Amino acid sequence: MKTMTIDKQSPYLNDAGYAELRCSVVAYIDLLGFKSEINRAKDAPAEAELLARLRHALDIGYVYLEPLPVRKRRPWDVKAFTDNIIIGHPIPKTVYESQMTGESQMQTVFANLGNFQLETIRNGFFLRGAIAVGHFYMGPDVVFGKCQIEAVEAEKKACDPKIILCPSAIKLIADLDKYFSIERSSQYRDLLLDVDGQVFLNYLSNVLVESQHTATILNEHKAMIETRLKDFAPEPKIWSKYLWVANYHNYFCRTFTNLGETSLIDIDQSGLRENPKRLTGEELKHLLAPSRPLTTNY
Repeated sequence: MKTMTIDKQSPYLNDAGYAELRCSVVAYIDLLGFKSEINRAKDAPAEAELLARLRHALDIGYVYLEPLPVRKRRPWDVKAFTDNIIIGHPIPKTVYESQMTGESQMQTVFANLGNFQLETIRNGFFLRGAIAVGHFYMGPDVVFGKCQIEAVEAEKKACDPKIILCPSAIKLIADLDKYFSIERSSQYRDLLLDVDGQVFLNYLSNVLVESQHTATILNEHKAMIETRLKDFAPEPKIWSKYLWVANYHNYFCRTFTNLGETSLIDIDQSGLRENPKRLTGEELKHLLAPSRPLTTNY
């Protein structure tokens, strides 16, 4: 079926202008607590201030999500609606490959989402989401694919402000591990394993790219979390989500930096679960064991 409006730069149209399902890395993202933020705005000026802050955060963050055309086609597509964002990054099958590995596309999604997540948090908006892999289509008026459903359902299970990997995405990472150890890949830095068994995006790893700004960015991250912990102290259900981020922040600073105790958030560790940990090849095998069946094949 031809689309109503032919977008010649779309990565999801074939050369004849017809919609085409393509194996893709798909991310579904939700602005955490967006509705409660609106409800907390007491009057029109407060709503206007919230809108301005949201617009500023998205304008900065979208720099990392907006694709530039490559050979007249965008490498990926992005759609935003209300407090949700969906990204589809097709995995090309080249004449040099016997199968679609998706390493480059997965790495691009990790880097772009990590930067977007960090920028929105620095402006007061925390994210929750999921990444899946499968056949997918995105057009001007529809998004379609089982992997989209997988990502939407998984996002609901990511109770804390984190972007997790669905089973289909974990399988892709595990397939890459057949060719080279994950401990020697960029994914070793970009992914962490939470105590609940969820693999999630280590978005703070992006601050290590520009080392001269690492301390400044982490201090801003710390200050925003401390503000949220204070603001939501009377609401334990929401407060606990920011406690998770505080624990992640402290783990990252201790594990990946030498900034010392001043970079840490003062929290009571007694009520916390264990820290997340690095994702290893052995952990990947455990995650893909028969007792943890995949729900989507790519």
